[in-house]
Amino acid sequence: MLDSSKNYAWIKNCPLCGQGRLMVAKEDGTENFYITCEECGSVWNSPDNPNTNNIIGNELTGNTIGQLTYLTREELGDHVWKGFLQD
Repeated sequence: MLDSSKNYAWIKNCPLCGQGRLMVAKEDGTENFYITCEECGSVWNSPDNPNTNNIIGNELTGNTIGQLTYLTREELGDHVWKGFLQD
């Protein structure tokens, strides 16, 4: 569950489920960044154009990514994905 007091970094609504936001997340223990839907758990490795053709995993199909932690805008800092964020 998301902490409502945090200003999370998110890109847009999920193109697959249409219900969740695509959140910027970091794989725990690594420097790997991903985009993941807060509702359906779909994961992409780039915010450029998330769609069904470039999905790398979801809760139903599984994936090889470790535990992900949603990032706040502050935690994302000046990462190149900052330009994709929604207000």
